[in-house]
Amino acid sequence: MKNTFITHDLSIAAYLLMKGKSLIKADKSGVGNRYVFEFDDDDSTAQKIALEFFSSECSIYDGYMRTLRGMLRNN
Repeated sequence: MKNTFITHDLSIAAYLLMKGKSLIKADKSGVGNRYVFEFDDDDSTAQKIALEFFSSECSIYDGYMRTLRGMLRNN
């Protein structure tokens, strides 16, 4: 059986790609058309990499991007 990792978070999906994980599927489905990103995780490291995102500079960048988008929406 193939081991996979699924996330609904665009930023975490981008980080997993940056760290070399292979994207199997990207889709919009389910309640509210949420994003679904499915990655190959044969070595069972995707969860660990996803958690590393939160203490990375990529997470800081993502936070500022979200802040700026919010500022633009409110104007």
